[in-house]
Amino acid sequence: MPADHKWFTRLVVAGLMNYVYERDHAILVRLDVPADAKGSITVAAKLNWLACTDKVCVPERGEVSLDIPVAAATAPDPRFNEWRRVLPRPLASSAHFATVGDRFEVALALPASVTLGKPYLFAADDGVVDYAAPQSFRRDGDTLVASLKARGRPGQSVSGVLALGDGRGLSFTATLGAVPKGGRAVGDLGANAILLAVLGALVGGMLL
Repeated sequence: MPADHKWFTRLVVAGLMNYVYERDHAILVRLDVPADAKGSITVAAKLNWLACTDKVCVPERGEVSLDIPVAAATAPDPRFNEWRRVLPRPLASSAHFATVGDRFEVALALPASVTLGKPYLFAADDGVVDYAAPQSFRRDGDTLVASLKARGRPGQSVSGVLALGDGRGLSFTATLGAVPKGGRAVGDLGANAILLAVLGALVGGMLL
């Protein structure tokens, strides 16, 4: 059951959630070049990824390399600005999480003036939530609460990315604390786990 997004697709195969790129994308890596470098520098990488259809994902691997000429500073490729623009921005305010029964809930301080489409929370900590289960969201003033199906025992902090549903994303680190009850339901992900998303960034190793 794929769900298209600007950057990638969320795909559930055999009950497992996969985050799959369908279009061109960039993985941004900073290179520190020695001041006395001359000629060209070879950049190499070993890659591991999944190649997916709508029914199965198969692991693949490969190696790539590129010789980059060392030259005087030039104007940056404008594509970098576009790629950086879609990276999730750090959440400037506080965030807390709690496990309530079989639910893992995260409270994010988000002004009521911030508009939401169909939000989705990407948990970066492995084994904390059921990625394929439906998510629900509620809002109480300047607080947004995401409710996910709990899977494992979290540590003292968890991190992730909140996709706002309109191409914007906010990265956060939440600490153990009180999560308010009540509030007004927002979004429509409660009935369908396969909608929307960001990236990602990509969220570290979550994105394939």
